[in-house]
Amino acid sequence: MIPYGVLRRLRRGIKVSAFVTLRCSFNCPYCSLKGFNGIMPMCDEISFDEWFEVLRKIEKTILIQEINITGGEPLLRVGIAEFINKLLDSKKCVVSLYTNLCSNLADSIIANPRFRIVTTYHHRDDPVKYLELYRHYKRKHRVVLEEIDYKVLDYTDYIKPYEIQAPGVGGQTDRFAIAPDGEVFLDMQRFYKHMRYK
Repeated sequence: MIPYGVLRRLRRGIKVSAFVTLRCSFNCPYCSLKGFNGIMPMCDEISFDEWFEVLRKIEKTILIQEINITGGEPLLRVGIAEFINKLLDSKKCVVSLYTNLCSNLADSIIANPRFRIVTTYHHRDDPVKYLELYRHYKRKHRVVLEEIDYKVLDYTDYIKPYEIQAPGVGGQTDRFAIAPDGEVFLDMQRFYKHMRYK
């Protein structure tokens, strides 16, 4: 259930960060989800049917402008492509998939002008393989490179330098977050606390 205090403060046209999983294919030392103890927290994952119920409740109060599918690595969730296709079919908002391009699971996502892939190059990535996947997805979808170490890739799609949003470092956001267990948070600090950061 979404607390009344959260819903009361939400404005129309908001962005929703849907953390569908905390699992990831990498263990980057700068990951904000690991907090200061260097350990990725564990969290239950609600089903994608339950995700639609959470979004339905939110939409009773606000207009969702954009749904950011994030994690962890969303492509580790079985059924993620079907979930995104259903979102695009049933919603009128923009849907963004935040991914490290670890697999080709997004191949079955239907081409749609309201869908984009936002990706970050990680230092543990193989640059050649990463760019192959980037170009592969770009043939079908709008793909945006974000937080790229351009000195490593020497690539022209670079957008902005790293922005670390960890407790005590960042945490300001123009959207609210939904944890993998379906809990809704208006700010990232409370989200981090829910993820049991000490």
